[in-house]
Amino acid sequence: MSLYENMANTALKQINDKGRSISIVSPGTDQVYDPATDSFTAGTDTALTVKGLFTQFAKKDIDGELIKTSDKRVLIAASSLAAAPEMAA
Repeated sequence: MSLYENMANTALKQINDKGRSISIVSPGTDQVYDPATDSFTAGTDTALTVKGLFTQFAKKDIDGELIKTSDKRVLIAASSLAAAPEMAA
């Protein structure tokens, strides 16, 4: 087993042992037209439940603007996701 595989297995074990269930919600992007009101509404949100491990940011990463002292970092096993998450615009 390579060093990377060993580290990945250790991280996965830590997430499974010490993590908790969290929901990741993706907003619905498909618009639905309602002819009765002649308007569009957003599509249905999609929720995915995964195990996540909350940790503190390292002091060197906290800049006070993008990352604040009260922020938390969450680690999620990539193997629990069907697709890579995308940043919102």
